[in-house]
Amino acid sequence: MDIHDTTENLLKIKEAAEGKVRIMRQDIQASRKSDETDDPIDVLVYDPIAIQLTYLFIKMGWSANAVTFSSLFFGVGGAVLLYPKQIGLNLLGIACELFAAVLDCSDGQVARLSHTSSPFGRVLDGAVDMLNYFAIYIALGFRMMDEFIPLLPAYSYYWSWRIWILIALTILFHAGQARMADYYRGLHLFFLRAQWRAGFFFLCHISNLLFDDLLFTIYFWI
Repeated sequence: MDIHDTTENLLKIKEAAEGKVRIMRQDIQASRKSDETDDPIDVLVYDPIAIQLTYLFIKMGWSANAVTFSSLFFGVGGAVLLYPKQIGLNLLGIACELFAAVLDCSDGQVARLSHTSSPFGRVLDGAVDMLNYFAIYIALGFRMMDEFIPLLPAYSYYWSWRIWILIALTILFHAGQARMADYYRGLHLFFLRAQWRAGFFFLCHISNLLFDDLLFTIYFWI
């Protein structure tokens, strides 16, 4: 094989690689809800990683909901690993939470690229996200019960049961913020994309069943 043949082979490999990258970028763009509603960290970090898993899941015949449940497994499992005061387990827990975030991006990609999006899938995805966050809050609550409250004289008080007041408030505010964010994101997509309209109305119906309207009023005025 002479230099000319070697150069041609390298050019072919380069063209093939560029073609794969171009297709991957097109798939990532096609799997997004919209440029206006996607988080920058998802666009820059999670989406490029998740698309590789998405190709694998589609090839394996996994549904988007199956990927969502996998995210729940890693999210709750990672939260449990944050409870013990052992740095090795804590780092493993953080890794599980990051992987759960990647799967959270991948389930939407699977749904949109395989054209299997559904209102139920949207509700399930949001519910799993909330459960993952709540699991983290609860695990950290148990971890901090025997910690001293900072900024008090001589660290004279443990958090004890008091930590659950903060945990309850955190869950309350998180649930309200997440509900409003998803509502306005859905409202934006309602006018932007016709295929999101059925899902938006279904999501609003489920949301009204799960949360009291007083919560929405409080967060609106805040």
